[in-house]
Amino acid sequence: AMTAPAPPCFAGWTRRNVHPGNHALLASPWSLAGFAVVAEFELRVLFATKANLVSDLVVQPLVYLVLLTAGLQNLIASDAQLDGGNYITYVFPGLLALQAVRAFASTVYRATAERRWGQLALKRLAGVGPLGYVLGMCPPLVLAFVIQAAVSTPLALWLGMSASPLGWLATIVLGSILLLFWSALALLLTTLVQNYQQRDAVVSLLMLPMMFSAPVFFSLADAPRYLQVVAWFNPLTYQVIAMRNAFNGRFDWSIVLIALGCTVAVVLAATASVANSDLLGSERG
Repeated sequence: AMTAPAPPCFAGWTRRNVHPGNHALLASPWSLAGFAVVAEFELRVLFATKANLVSDLVVQPLVYLVLLTAGLQNLIASDAQLDGGNYITYVFPGLLALQAVRAFASTVYRATAERRWGQLALKRLAGVGPLGYVLGMCPPLVLAFVIQAAVSTPLALWLGMSASPLGWLATIVLGSILLLFWSALALLLTTLVQNYQQRDAVVSLLMLPMMFSAPVFFSLADAPRYLQVVAWFNPLTYQVIAMRNAFNGRFDWSIVLIALGCTVAVVLAATASVANSDLLGSERG
């Protein structure tokens, strides 16, 4: 995981300030205090490693689009139910949803390091509120998501995608909101992570099944029955469908409300998790 020096507002805090009983002295769980500071800190982390930045923001979106999607489009049956569009147009909103899912892995790496090295405790003791912390992790992720969309859109148009500016914008806005789900889920699950091996296992075991059981590259109506059942239990499915509908100028409010409801629930759970987190880092040596 990428790390960066603590911002000036955290200077002066040492391990002697960190005590498990200090929760009563901390900001309210629903406080937004420190949101801007956390966001600034995460932006520094985002731009800390230039090589990883190019890979995450440019190379990976283009690989999905140029190598995988463009290669699959000629293999898809002509009678597949693709909402009346070509394959690139059908898949593109799902690819954007997959880029939003990458917030999960990024936040897992960051949150695990912060908990183990006591950086979360330093931020809490410096006055950062739990809700401010949870939401403050997201602006850099949203910025990365927008850059990825901006990089991949011209190439998708060149490959034959059809899109309206309003539909594209609605998809970006919706994806930026739903990205909160993955960041908050990562913060929630890192409470169970005891070491870096468990962290890597969590990322591998959750991301791949979720990414490939959602109807990103295939039509859910044409999928095998077992895959349809799995897909409807996958929160990414609702996000993909909601973003695909927005991209095509349609809104199924039941799907949108499910996706937004899951996001709100996970954000609240993650906030409670941060509020009750152990203030002692577990890293030694």
